[in-house]
Amino acid sequence: MQARARAVMLTNYTEVARHFGLDPYAMLGRCGLHPSSLQDPENWLPGKPLLRLLDDSAAVTGRDDFGVLLGESRTFASLGPVSLLLKHEITLGHIIARAVEYRRLINEMVDVHLRTYRRSAVLEWNLVHGLHSTQGMNILATIAYRILVDGAGCKWQPECVHFRQSLPVHAATFQRVFRCSLEFESSFDGISFPSRCLDFPNEH
Repeated sequence: MQARARAVMLTNYTEVARHFGLDPYAMLGRCGLHPSSLQDPENWLPGKPLLRLLDDSAAVTGRDDFGVLLGESRTFASLGPVSLLLKHEITLGHIIARAVEYRRLINEMVDVHLRTYRRSAVLEWNLVHGLHSTQGMNILATIAYRILVDGAGCKWQPECVHFRQSLPVHAATFQRVFRCSLEFESSFDGISFPSRCLDFPNEH
């Protein structure tokens, strides 16, 4: 069965595409997606066409920051019904653990793992087997960052956001959106931070 993602992942796609001179409906059609499928953010879309749309849009516009620009408008509520569960968790660590547990209710295309060490922690994400997309990884990183940093209510910043990709041409967008250190050509995609941050309280 093909992995899917909720249509909320493409929120504002039409506006961002038009801003860079794309015909969003032509791009959607070329990738086998119908514009009506984006009307309800809870619609489930097939992963491969969705990722192709992101990568094709980036290639046509020459914007290797396309996924970041598309993802930066996300909020904690973008998680859908799961957000109602997470907002009652007592610490950042509990929020992350519950998000990992319920990740298939949010996005079937991504695997997430939290690894903790004595003084540091790493939250790593990957597309499931058979899926590959630089822009897909960019939007996932942006959504994760926006949800955990700006939405979780724990008042924290990761030490670093890590990307396997090489330094993008539009690195300034990444630096604006991710207000912490960035590492490109990293050994993984994800974030790293002191393990003590897992105990930060949720102040919602």
